[in-house]
Amino acid sequence: MKKIFVTNIHPQLKINLRKMEELVVRILKKESAYIGRGTARRAPTKFPQRKSNANIILIDDKFMRRLNRKFAKRAGTTDVLSFEMSERIHSGKEDENLFKELADPEGVLGEIYINLDQAKKNAQDYKVKFTDEVALLVTHGVLHLLGYDHKKKSDFLIMREKEKEYLFQRGRRRSSKSTEGGSASGGTGALSGRA
Repeated sequence: MKKIFVTNIHPQLKINLRKMEELVVRILKKESAYIGRGTARRAPTKFPQRKSNANIILIDDKFMRRLNRKFAKRAGTTDVLSFEMSERIHSGKEDENLFKELADPEGVLGEIYINLDQAKKNAQDYKVKFTDEVALLVTHGVLHLLGYDHKKKSDFLIMREKEKEYLFQRGRRRSSKSTEGGSASGGTGALSGRA
C-alpha cells in the first residue's frame, strides 16, 4: 500500500494536499515503484513494493535555505530538495551499485521538500498557476526519489519527458523545466535555462 504524507508547514501559503497525494500515488503506480539511477543506457532498478511511502513537506524560503546549506552544501535557496531513504553500496563489480534498504519498517522511499515561496515566484515568472508549479516540483522530486537525475544531458532529457508525461496527464500543458540541483536533489533550473 502506498502511503503519501503531505504536510504544509508554510506559515501563509496553502495548497490542496489531497491533489498532491493523488499525483504522487499516480506517479508511483505508473513507475511501478522503481528505485535506482535512471540513465539513457539503463532504466531504474525495481525495488520492493513495500518501499513506496513518501513524505512531502511544503516549506518556506527560510527553511529551504537552511536545508540547502546543510545537505546540498549550497548557499541560497532552491525550489525542491529530495532525499532518498536508501543507501548505495558498491558491490565490488565494475559499474554495479546495489541498493540496501535502511532499517525502515514503514518502507519510506524518501522525503521531498517543496519551497512554496519559490514555487510562487516561479509561477509568476513563467505565467502559470501556482498549483501547476507546485505539481511540477512534486513530480520532479518524486522522479529523483525513483532514481532519475539530470546531471548528464541524456538523463536530463529522460527526466524532462517523464515530467511532461505526468504533468500532461494532470492537464498541464506548459513544458516542464528540470532542476539545477542534483541529488540531495534540488532546484529547477540550470539545464533548462531556469536558473
